[in-house]
Amino acid sequence: MNTKRMWALSLVLGLALGMALAVGLMQAQEPSGDEEVLAQEDVTAAAAVGWAITVQGRLLDAVGGGPVPDGNYTIRASLYDAQTGGTQLCTYSTSVSVNDGYFTTAIYNCNDADFNGQQLFLEIQVGSETLSPREAVRVVPYAATLRPGARIGGSNAGSGHLYFYDSSNRQTIHLSGGAGGLYLGTSGQDGDIVVYNSSHTATFQVDGNPGSVTQIRTGFGLVKAAIFAKCANSGSTIYRSFTMGSGVGIANGSAVGRCRLNFGFRVNDRFYTATAHGSDVNNARIVNCAWHTDQNELECRRSDAAGNGVNGDIMVVIY
Repeated sequence: MNTKRMWALSLVLGLALGMALAVGLMQAQEPSGDEEVLAQEDVTAAAAVGWAITVQGRLLDAVGGGPVPDGNYTIRASLYDAQTGGTQLCTYSTSVSVNDGYFTTAIYNCNDADFNGQQLFLEIQVGSETLSPREAVRVVPYAATLRPGARIGGSNAGSGHLYFYDSSNRQTIHLSGGAGGLYLGTSGQDGDIVVYNSSHTATFQVDGNPGSVTQIRTGFGLVKAAIFAKCANSGSTIYRSFTMGSGVGIANGSAVGRCRLNFGFRVNDRFYTATAHGSDVNNARIVNCAWHTDQNELECRRSDAAGNGVNGDIMVVIY
């Protein structure tokens, strides 16, 4: 028996599988009052939702145009990644009761990997006859994103997880509700965090590759720069450092124990600490610094208890 589709509509996990021909119109039923109230509540699953995709449609006789005779028909519903040919991602065949041409069936063995943003196509086979063409899978408006305020989790949904993949199918973001964890990055791709203010200025950043954390210069709470160096009137040198600025520098001072430190950004309105280091620290433990005429610099002096300048190591930290 030749059959053809008048219309088909399926909704599962926010996906609408729409099928329509010129012989019929797409139909959708508005939710009842109770359903509408339910939709406004917490979307945490009361029971774990599987990957069953409901498929509904109507079968018409290709010759007379009327509905096929009532009875049971073997109907196979399949999802493909192309309109013709392609790969069959999931399929299900069962005997379905048809009344006035109308039927309801489902696809039960799809998984989350099938719904990765690629265009999918629904194919229906009745008995040995495959209906053509395949119909593109469409999204319903709120399936394109999560409803604002939606929750993911619940006692029957495990701890709640979200996974994000890049264009190379690498898992780059994992949100875990059980551990309260945010995991960023993957092999070959480091994870970063950038926080912006209302002016779209980056105020807080985490670089996953070196593991660095930086903050806007005028923010409070994080160290902005640090320099460990030999401070002297000759031979001043930086041993190690970091800065949120463009780089660091050091210059010999005008007298013994003096040097100038450049942090690569404005520091004359920030806070700092300075301490002496080295084997002679018990005798030369005093370090005094002052803002220099260059707003990026501090001029520091290392001295002993008597106030005499002593060349040696210092640590300066900017907040």
